Amino acid sequence: MNTEINLLEQQPKKNYAPFVMGVGFLLLLAAVSVILYIQKGELEKQIVAQENKLIQFENLLRDYNQETATEQELLELQDRVNAIQNKTIPNVALYKDTLNSLETTAQLSSFTFSDEGHFLLEANFGKVDAIAEYVSQLLNKPYVLDAQISNINNMGEQYQATLSVTINGDVLREELGDNG
Repeated sequence: MNTEINLLEQQPKKNYAPFVMGVGFLLLLAAVSVILYIQKGELEKQIVAQENKLIQFENLLRDYNQETATEQELLELQDRVNAIQNKTIPNVALYKDTLNSLETTAQLSSFTFSDEGHFLLEANFGKVDAIAEYVSQLLNKPYVLDAQISNINNMGEQYQATLSVTINGDVLREELGDNG
């Protein structure tokens, strides 16, 4: 019969799970930051393009006014420019206002402006109560007609909520003004 005596201390097992979760969280945070930066850039490009179109229309209106003196044609062109201006939604200002309503900018993971009266957003919250509180904040804004929670996913310590928000474009333009 052999008796084995091991006089060396056994190394405690290292737990790598918190390290892996921390690195994963940092990668997720970096990805969200990159996505937000890209979305911000795309929205700003869209705003610049819309402003350029508006400037082009204004220039066309000026040129047309110089070439012809008929008041009826001038009024029609002015109505078209006003219609374009009235349909332009200050979506960058809306994005910033939506972002400022959150506790941190990192909470927002997606902002999709689908048409003049509707946008979707996905955000991460620490508690379900925080989601309800955020929806209540949205509903208190004068330009928000309706805000509904489309989906809530439990992501461990956080909840990812998808919100569908219906807005009044006219009130939004009055409240937030130009993009910026």
